[in-house]
Amino acid sequence: MVANLTYKKKNDKKLNNILKELSNEAQFLKEECLKLIDQDAQAFQKYLNTLKPLKSTKQQLKQELLEQAAEQMILVPYSILKKCEQIILLAEKVCKKGNKLAISDGAISSLTAATAAESAFLNIKINFPMIENTTFQPEMLKEAENILLNIKKINKRNLKFAYKILG
Repeated sequence: MVANLTYKKKNDKKLNNILKELSNEAQFLKEECLKLIDQDAQAFQKYLNTLKPLKSTKQQLKQELLEQAAEQMILVPYSILKKCEQIILLAEKVCKKGNKLAISDGAISSLTAATAAESAFLNIKINFPMIENTTFQPEMLKEAENILLNIKKINKRNLKFAYKILG
């Protein structure tokens, strides 16, 4: 929104091109996140369906199916977490280059991305005990923690910048 409010308001062709690109990228990320939200719900439903007792399913096969479903319940929120990092970086660019009258909207998009990232990380964390594949767990969980820490750092920077502008 900030990029769109600023776009073509300033007689700076280079800035307008940057803001148009940021706006397009933000729209693309929004659409990707909406798809990931649906995938997250589907992954959880698949896991629940696998938990149902199936007489025709042998225990070993059932365990493998549960493992696959649980991995999806981690991979989808992990993808959301990575998208949140992209979104918060966009918010940072828009806060710095966008219309200062809409700086609060840039800060709010930063807060929203940070909150969504925290939510995604909580889903990753709660689902990790369901995975028995030990090579899957440690490295991905550590990477997710690092992404979340980076998002928190950027969010803090974005808010500090917004409050500085707001006075």
